[in-house]
Amino acid sequence: MKNCSSKLLILIPPSEGKNSGDLNPPLNLSTLSFDSLYSVREMLIKSLISYMKSDHDLSKLLGVKASALNLAISNNLNLLSSGTLPAISRYSGVMYKAIDYHGLNSDERFFFDQNVIIFSGLFGILNPLDLIPNYKLKIGSVISNKKTCAKIWGNPVTDVISNISSNKEIWDLLPTEHSVVCDYSRMKYSKKYSFKFYRYVNGKFKPVTHWTKFLRGSLVRYLCVKKAQNENIDLNDILDGFSNQSEYKFQKDMSLVKKNNFTFFFIKKN
Repeated sequence: MKNCSSKLLILIPPSEGKNSGDLNPPLNLSTLSFDSLYSVREMLIKSLISYMKSDHDLSKLLGVKASALNLAISNNLNLLSSGTLPAISRYSGVMYKAIDYHGLNSDERFFFDQNVIIFSGLFGILNPLDLIPNYKLKIGSVISNKKTCAKIWGNPVTDVISNISSNKEIWDLLPTEHSVVCDYSRMKYSKKYSFKFYRYVNGKFKPVTHWTKFLRGSLVRYLCVKKAQNENIDLNDILDGFSNQSEYKFQKDMSLVKKNNFTFFFIKKN
């Protein structure tokens, strides 16, 4: 995505879970997409490595203990020397299992590669094919200048997405901690879509929490499959179609619209 010519952007988070593997050469920041982020990436990498050598509570920072903590520290210390994998192959969490990138056909993968942007606490944003090492750093972590990574990335990432989103649709599949990185008020996108999943319990609608990552991943996969087949497919056809093949029904009458920002709701079927 050095030059983004697509009509939409699909924004997704990274995952805590990552696949091991070093099939490609070590990290080369100059080869990553969105090269205006180079200096911030370099600064955060240096800060993270330095933090790993400090007497701070690394278990609290990284959110793991025991052998998992030792592995995370080792991976972070070796960021610049360990081998890399494409970002889409590195991340292994629930959302990525639902996307099942390697199960897509070549046209569907091409659409995914051209339209998806992956957020990252360490790298800001990535193209799915960008080569990255194994690492551990949450977007809400504080390792530099007493600011969270989300705060540090705010202006640089907003600038990049603002430049490439003009007159395009944004599909925001980000959880709150990643979505707040962007100042959408500075962007000139044509429309922005957000998605909520609810279930009906004891006469009330309650947000789905446990399966949200899987549902978002499934929606991303469905979107890429359908758009690869027909780039001009109608939005409602996508949302209705996703309803038909999932346990959640698109409730068009519940949609919220504020200017060019749309929030769509899916309700768990009985």
